Amino acid sequence: MMKHNTKGQSHSVTKKSNNMKHSITLTLTAALLLSPLAALHAAEAGNSAAATPQKPNVVILFLDDVSAQDFGCYGVRDPKIANTPTIDRLANEGGMFTQCWATPLCSPSRAMMMTGRLAPKNLWWENGIKPKGNEEGACFAIKNLVANKIFHDNGYASAFLGKWQLGGVLSDPAYGIDYGLTSGWGEGKDPYPHNVWPEISPMPNQKSWEFYPAMFEWNSETGKKGYLPTKETDYAADIEMESIKRFIKKQVQSNRPFFVYWATHVGHEAWDFNRKETGGWTHTSLPLKDQDGKQLYNEDGSPKLSSPTYKAHVEYSDYMMREIRKFLDQEKLADNTIVVFAADNGAKYFGKGSVIQQRGTHVPLIIRAPGIKPLNKPAKALVSLADVTPTLVDLAGLKLPEGYTFDGTSLKPILTGVKESVRDIAISYLNFFNMARDDRYILDGWGTLWDTHYSLVSDNFTDVSNNPELNPVKEKLKAYADKCLPRPSDSEPFWKRALEKKEMIFKRMKKHDQDLLQGKFLKNYDNPDQGNSEE
Repeated sequence: MMKHNTKGQSHSVTKKSNNMKHSITLTLTAALLLSPLAALHAAEAGNSAAATPQKPNVVILFLDDVSAQDFGCYGVRDPKIANTPTIDRLANEGGMFTQCWATPLCSPSRAMMMTGRLAPKNLWWENGIKPKGNEEGACFAIKNLVANKIFHDNGYASAFLGKWQLGGVLSDPAYGIDYGLTSGWGEGKDPYPHNVWPEISPMPNQKSWEFYPAMFEWNSETGKKGYLPTKETDYAADIEMESIKRFIKKQVQSNRPFFVYWATHVGHEAWDFNRKETGGWTHTSLPLKDQDGKQLYNEDGSPKLSSPTYKAHVEYSDYMMREIRKFLDQEKLADNTIVVFAADNGAKYFGKGSVIQQRGTHVPLIIRAPGIKPLNKPAKALVSLADVTPTLVDLAGLKLPEGYTFDGTSLKPILTGVKESVRDIAISYLNFFNMARDDRYILDGWGTLWDTHYSLVSDNFTDVSNNPELNPVKEKLKAYADKCLPRPSDSEPFWKRALEKKEMIFKRMKKHDQDLLQGKFLKNYDNPDQGNSEE
């Protein structure tokens, strides 16, 4: 799947010649007629310097445990399941990728997306399979450049909000985060005892990542950091939204381009304070808003809440995107802001943690970039979350340190219509399992070969593992995945720990995937969980 870009190619920017034939010399007075940022660059360069084009801003909305199939623009499920007009509109305005692969679990997917690298380089093979403590690679940012750092080092103001989940002290300059606001996962550890929650509900004074959130904030400019005071009716995503708006406004006033990575918890289950009759680990209720984004209230003054369903979370993500788009329009930033919409892995009921078919790996990916015309139709190219950072670096024309390479590939050629694809085979992984697919066939983690018949609907896939004529396809996919995903040495401490748990991991995953295929989870897809205590 991944093409190693040893020379930087489309991800690096060549040095500009002092005698650029097509540059336009501007005086400071003329430069002031440009955008504020372009004028600032021209002023800094001198009265006769060439004006520097304004760099595009970036906003990423990254969902948690949400499948591609659950958005109307993907055309897989009944559109009545969830109404997502804003995200559907975004798909029409930019490039929607119908075959984007992540890993089936959050941490390795986030590591993949934020570095443009796969597990052999970033070392995150699963949520719990990675270096820790003083082991080499335990500090995620030492050997890997995260997107925030890349943009920060290229003059951007960089913000992160939500769920990082990759460890480390995020206010460390190594991460390049100028402003951060985490909900659920704080500075290097969980700020709430989520493994020792009591059996009762509600939990007085207990903080989570949704209602009554535990929110850790830091600002590299002021040096301030600490937990924000919150109350039981506060919802983390709403606090994050307002913080994003303040951050962006400040950068506009400072004439500085911005990079915002918003990794919301929306989509993920949590402890639901508001379901007092059952409570527990489930999809929570969400604040109900009107068309103007204002909170609705009951007659007694309490906030109106949605039903506690996965569907409500999908629709809330559409509200969040609507607020982002509305804000960018109001601030006149839409024409110079790249907007990315994606998710970390498949939905819990459909395939989170699963290596069957592409249940856990198939995620939404939509990119709208200024100056690039919408694609005439959805892109069927095989792409990956590892392509996101290389694509943004390419679209923004940023520089990388000499010798630093991505595993992912820029999707700009597809977005601009120059190419229809960037690879013939896509790959994914989770702990000891590899997965691969070409445009038609999927070799899943259990070694089953599926004929997709070019469909996005998993019910249309057929098991063709016993067809001897397709053995060459199966062997090709397996060989490619194994080549691109070499396992760590057995002497590596973190991998040695993983090998000790290998039998248990296989047993757990086998039961999970059997239950999945039998529809045990899918039957409750849009209904509140009952009695579920799993993460």
